[in-house]
Amino acid sequence: MASQLASGRRAIARRTRARCFIAYFQAYTNTYASVQQLDALYREALSEPDVIGLAVGTRPDCVPDAVLDLLAGYREEGLEVWLELGLQSAFDETLARVNRGHGLAECRTAVVAARRRGIPVCAHLILGLPGESDAHYHSSLDTVLALGVDGLKLHPLHVVKGTQLANQWRRGEYSPLGMGDYLRSPPI
Repeated sequence: MASQLASGRRAIARRTRARCFIAYFQAYTNTYASVQQLDALYREALSEPDVIGLAVGTRPDCVPDAVLDLLAGYREEGLEVWLELGLQSAFDETLARVNRGHGLAECRTAVVAARRRGIPVCAHLILGLPGESDAHYHSSLDTVLALGVDGLKLHPLHVVKGTQLANQWRRGEYSPLGMGDYLRSPPI
């Protein structure tokens, strides 16, 4: 991990002249291990002299109290810590359709539990999920804002080879948003 952090920090520092960094545990579920294992991983990143905090990406259904307590402990040490939740949509039907394995209720629970501990939360939403329209995007946005999130990331849908969605796309059962859809007046 140290070499990955060093490489990323060098590249960002060259482009932005940044001198302090937040280690971003982004891909996959970064809360799915024992608290001891997570603490060791997070502390390794935090041991770098110019790393001032963490951003931990995870699924809304994979945020146990013990992990939130760990993250809150880092905040008590004066570190910047963010929890990033991959909700993707506020519609349970959509989440079931794309096999997310969680619903809005799990996100609501995680946001409330994190906020209770003083941990800022960033929600991730995806535009272009199967069966969704501009009305869905607006509703999802309204829903996550009503939950009291502190940040929001909007992502385009990425169709991954070998998935059910990729098979649907190949069969013509799903059409992703095109460049024009993203360039027209903002859907949100």
